[in-house]
Amino acid sequence: MRIDVDHALCDGNGLCAERAPSHFELDENDELRVLRADVDDASIAAVRSAVHACPKSALQLRTSA
Repeated sequence: MRIDVDHALCDGNGLCAERAPSHFELDENDELRVLRADVDDASIAAVRSAVHACPKSALQLRTSA
């Protein structure tokens, strides 16, 4: 799986970084940074929680090709 972010929708509330800190962080300007776009089996639950928590639906998971 791979993380896609629509930065135009993201408002930097940080719920994703709280739920999956190994994959997301907010920078000093509260802009989202994806630390690891590829999601392994060990972190899929946390990343799915982060995606579902996003109030702006700026995050999506897609199957890696």
